[in-house]
Amino acid sequence: MDTNKVTVIANSTAEGMSVIDIDIFVGSRNMHIQATRRFIDEINKVPFLNEEKIKSAITRKFGISKDNISFR
Repeated sequence: MDTNKVTVIANSTAEGMSVIDIDIFVGSRNMHIQATRRFIDEINKVPFLNEEKIKSAITRKFGISKDNISFR
């Protein structure tokens, strides 16, 4: 079974987390996609950003299960 996976590259700041990049792997098509800068900026606007808020935003946008989202 092909699965979709997301790797979020983020760092911790005094105000929460800051997303640097989001890499999406689409298993059914065997391809990688990078999230747009606009989407990353929208996520970074959320105050007191944490892993749960990032996962929720990605799940809403791309429909990928929270279990398939990892952080670096």
